[in-house]
Amino acid sequence: MFGYRSTTIVTKRKGEVKERKRLIFLLTFSFLSAGCTINNVSSDISPPDSTSVPMLPPQLQGQPLSFDKVLQSYDWLNDKQKIAVLEHLLGQNHLNDRQKAEVAYMLARLAQQSADRASQTTVAMTGEQTLKLFEEAQTYPPLKAKSLWHKSEIAAMLGKEKLVRQTLTAFLAQAKDSADIAAAQYALAQSYVRASETNNACKLLNKIRADFPGTDYAIGAGYYLGTLSYNQFEQKSSSQHNYPRSGLFKLFGQNSAPEPLKDACTYYSEYLLASPGGHFTPDILLKLENLAVHNFWQPKESELVLMAIAYSTIGQYKSSLACWQKAGISKHLLAVSSCLVRLRQFSLAQEKFFQGLANNSHDKHCLAIANEISSHLNAAGCLHFWQQLRRSKFAFQDEVLWNIAIRNSSTEALHYYQDLLAHYPQSIHAPEAQWWILWHKFKSTKTSLAPAMAGLFYRAAIKYNHCPLTPRFLFWAGKISENTSDKQGANFYYQQALRLCPAGYYGQRANARLNFITNIAPDNYFSPQYHPPSTAPNDYFRPKYHATGIAPDDYFRTNYPSPSVATTSAISSTLIWDCPPPEKAIDAAKQKGWLTLYELIYIKQYAEALADNNRLTPELTAWLEGKCGQPWLAINTASRCLEEKSCPISDPDRLRQYAFPLLYNREIVSGCKNTLDPLLVQALVREESRYNPNAVSEAQAVGLCQLMPATANGIAKNIGIRIANKEQLFQTDLNLALGIAYLSSALKTFGNDGLPAIASYNSGINAVKNFLASKQGRLLADPDQFVEDFPFRETRDYMRKVFASYWHYKQIYYQPLR
Repeated sequence: MFGYRSTTIVTKRKGEVKERKRLIFLLTFSFLSAGCTINNVSSDISPPDSTSVPMLPPQLQGQPLSFDKVLQSYDWLNDKQKIAVLEHLLGQNHLNDRQKAEVAYMLARLAQQSADRASQTTVAMTGEQTLKLFEEAQTYPPLKAKSLWHKSEIAAMLGKEKLVRQTLTAFLAQAKDSADIAAAQYALAQSYVRASETNNACKLLNKIRADFPGTDYAIGAGYYLGTLSYNQFEQKSSSQHNYPRSGLFKLFGQNSAPEPLKDACTYYSEYLLASPGGHFTPDILLKLENLAVHNFWQPKESELVLMAIAYSTIGQYKSSLACWQKAGISKHLLAVSSCLVRLRQFSLAQEKFFQGLANNSHDKHCLAIANEISSHLNAAGCLHFWQQLRRSKFAFQDEVLWNIAIRNSSTEALHYYQDLLAHYPQSIHAPEAQWWILWHKFKSTKTSLAPAMAGLFYRAAIKYNHCPLTPRFLFWAGKISENTSDKQGANFYYQQALRLCPAGYYGQRANARLNFITNIAPDNYFSPQYHPPSTAPNDYFRPKYHATGIAPDDYFRTNYPSPSVATTSAISSTLIWDCPPPEKAIDAAKQKGWLTLYELIYIKQYAEALADNNRLTPELTAWLEGKCGQPWLAINTASRCLEEKSCPISDPDRLRQYAFPLLYNREIVSGCKNTLDPLLVQALVREESRYNPNAVSEAQAVGLCQLMPATANGIAKNIGIRIANKEQLFQTDLNLALGIAYLSSALKTFGNDGLPAIASYNSGINAVKNFLASKQGRLLADPDQFVEDFPFRETRDYMRKVFASYWHYKQIYYQPLR
């Protein structure tokens, strides 16, 4: 329920006092105002005024301060401002008991988080004061459990184990959720471990393993039991022989291990099996290696396999390979091959892979490793690799045919698509093989015979009616009918595509063509047109799908859409997610009695609310992820829910806004300079990085706009910006400026034509120029055919994604002039 984090065990008593002092020192933060602490409240203070609080933002200056006003502006305050305002409020006599508890909780959490970030300030607030704040907060019932839990964390930092146990006992007395009980018992066991109360610790840890099997707490309990056994053996041996720890194992030579050490190895092996990439994995591997090096522990093959997998999971591939070698390379050739790929030894990886196929050709891991190997090869090497698999006993021949086909020219690929469809009709690649066969036939069909092609596309849509390509088949059945003057057929096929996938690329394209053939509006694909900013507020949540044909088909146009004043709020380069909250979901939580969740949202404790994942609706999850500064998670959560028809949604329009948020809007609007559509840039950034400023692709493209360093340097030189190092490209302002400059240059190159400009952003301007030259510019007359015929698969998908997002942004935020 609460998503508590565990306190790392202190396994060595030496230095424990020093560690506690360090934690106490970290638990300090600055109170920048001259206000009072919780124990020094004046009863004759005049009504609070913002002039007595320094560093306040404009919206809180020059007016009386109230808790409600502080909450309204809280997300826009930095930590120093939050601390100053909350301390000021707590020192006033106008708060009721609930508000005092809420302010105390918010202030205490800031102190705790400040300690976690290891910040240091001039005026210290000790852990004792933080404890008192949580004591004040726990007087309000919805915050009691949370306050007790955080009190136990602070007490542990201060080394007050008695208080830790008292607090956790009180927490357990009111806990009902099994996850809460497990978390509290786990923290209580950690307290026994820190205090070296081994018997109590072992008893409780074994109880956790028995009562909560398979949970993270049970897995972590196994680690602690193993470490207690390990330490028991180590301490006993050190006291008997008076040897330093580093020389301990030399004493035993080839002797068999005593029971404590056997137990430790058993617990550690169980941990690695259950959680190979877990928090304690590095420590376990270090201990096991130490035992093995000194010949005190002789790992079995199964244990070496566990260690090899664990090393690989945490990215230590050299150590993983060493374990595979000890376990016997001939028995684990496929795993060795995967490890060699990560070590960039591609030739050797291929050699071991083909050797391993002899006895493992039906193993599904073979396919994953084959894809892994091919992803690191150049085009020629990749094609040769799959052709070798074609001649082997590799069981997944449909995958082989598919990979060979997509790496050949369209004419040469046709044979492989036909072979795939004939021999593997149930393959996941069969629908797309069918698509390319029909597409090739359509392009080579004489105009007089074209009407029959619409029926073929429609029959393919029926045959593959539960796959992502169905809307594409239907759309092109409509497009062919439209081009052959079969208006009735076109209307039918377009309606089917729209019904099946209203929010997808082909559903929206079908909607656009419906508007056109019913003479509602012209189909001006890429005619740039500047509109000045509208002062009328945008209706964020009115559905704007035009299935009945009430709007022009300007889907490919990249005109400046003029987001309204409401959508161009001052969003700084420090990300602020200001999408409106999902009121329906929040109210529903309150009605269901989830008062702690409701309260946490009310007092802006978003991370803690998000941890309550058992009670969150998709809208609430997405919104909280955004408020926690993780828009990439919010977008994925909202988009996934919108795509799943079974997903329960109380407010689809608001969820749609979370899937397509306006972020960094001030920088984007400013950078577009009234010539480039800011919403097109929003769509591009959404698809490139999901608004993650620290994103790095496998190709080493970085930042919001996913710029390659060499490309970025060229753009910067053209616009007079000096880039000193790659790290600068992670700066949001600079990254956006360079990305917008590149897109603007591409638009200018292609005469303000948005589609080739977007294609060139992905594949490069020269690639698009060469493609257009090979077609003598014919495809620009039909942008839909331009998308389907572009030679790079990645770029075809990229154009569909960016323009689908662009149309969503326009539907949500675009307010045309009236």
